[in-house]
Amino acid sequence: MATYLRGNILLFKFYFEHIFTIRSLPAWMRNPDTLKQVCEEKSSANPDSPFTLELQADIYNKYNNAFERLKGSLRQLHNKENETFTYKTQLFLLFFLRFLCIISAAYGDVKLSLILSLAQFVVAPYSLFVSFALLIALAPPIYASHYIAFAGIRKCAEIVLSSLNLDIALLDVLSVPINVEFIVAFFIIDQALCCYCHFLTPSKEFTVKETIIHCIWGFINTKTYHVVLLLHLAAVDFKIPLTVWFIDASFKITPFIADNVSKFWMHWLELFYHQHRMAHLPKVYEHAHKLHHYLHGTNAFDAHIYGNGMPEEFFFMLLEVGMGLYARLTPASLNRFILQHSIDNKFGHTQKPEDKCGENFHADHHLLHVKNFGIYNCLMDMYFKTANFSDKYMVKLTMYNVVGKAYTVQKSHQENKVVFTFTPEVV
Repeated sequence: MATYLRGNILLFKFYFEHIFTIRSLPAWMRNPDTLKQVCEEKSSANPDSPFTLELQADIYNKYNNAFERLKGSLRQLHNKENETFTYKTQLFLLFFLRFLCIISAAYGDVKLSLILSLAQFVVAPYSLFVSFALLIALAPPIYASHYIAFAGIRKCAEIVLSSLNLDIALLDVLSVPINVEFIVAFFIIDQALCCYCHFLTPSKEFTVKETIIHCIWGFINTKTYHVVLLLHLAAVDFKIPLTVWFIDASFKITPFIADNVSKFWMHWLELFYHQHRMAHLPKVYEHAHKLHHYLHGTNAFDAHIYGNGMPEEFFFMLLEVGMGLYARLTPASLNRFILQHSIDNKFGHTQKPEDKCGENFHADHHLLHVKNFGIYNCLMDMYFKTANFSDKYMVKLTMYNVVGKAYTVQKSHQENKVVFTFTPEVV
């Protein structure tokens, strides 16, 4: 375990040092909202004319060189180490722990669920870093935005009701209880959406056997998270306040907060690239993210909320269960904004028969594994030379958007600069 402690220290050190390397990139590279704004400004005078965006080349050299040094350090650290578990044994133990968590959740035993979940760090020590780094990537712009929005809406509504001498219990009159019926309906809808993406949209053909395997593996890896979460909430008769939910969804309060957090801090695109690329490091990969890549290729059944493996969920599980049980706040993963991310990821994990406009960018990641680490678009991968097509590819202005304007992007080098030439395309 001492070796893994040193390895985790190396990972955390690199992660926090090079967040600022990523942060030094231009905003249009890091934030898709800024990219959309810049592209619209560049195209305003002549919508059909190409335009260029450029940045310094020394940033990718600094990051890539440091990344290779980290990779070498990890290989050296584990060079002469005997494995504690074979990978299949590790998988069995992780699945067994999750099975026990489902049982403890059914009984509403939070402490036992926490202890069982913590045991994953013994079975897969590097899942500590991977799950924590994913929390850093997604918690500020997305999860925190949800809890701020829902808590704020509820507090404002309570103030209004009190000022009108009305009972604040009126907020809970329109509510949906999380119970067995809700849980069953949740998974029926989820699997129906997976079936829609897989069978009713253009996608690569899988045999019946392959589809069943992806369906079963995908459920264990990506859906048992919600089984544990919803069972714990059902055990305390949790109810989703529809008034709060609809106010947030109608006025888009959570995405508004998320956009501003991303603008003044960092967008989860850039943090996800940083975390995701590190999750594929030697040895680290086997302890967490490999579960998401275990089957060759991908389809909608493999899609998590964001596309991660079961051992990467610990801190999100802790956050959502804790906020639900002790703050009585609706789980973030049931937010309209975040549910949309989950649906988008089903499309993003669906392999298309042909890639007309970058739709297979993430699907190709599941075929190549060490390429296409980003999300939303390919620019960061093209810049850092981790894209399947690093010199020329398609860029869309919104995640998984298959209609509207897109750009063919050509990368070139001019002295110490990297230049991207954007040519508008209508798709």
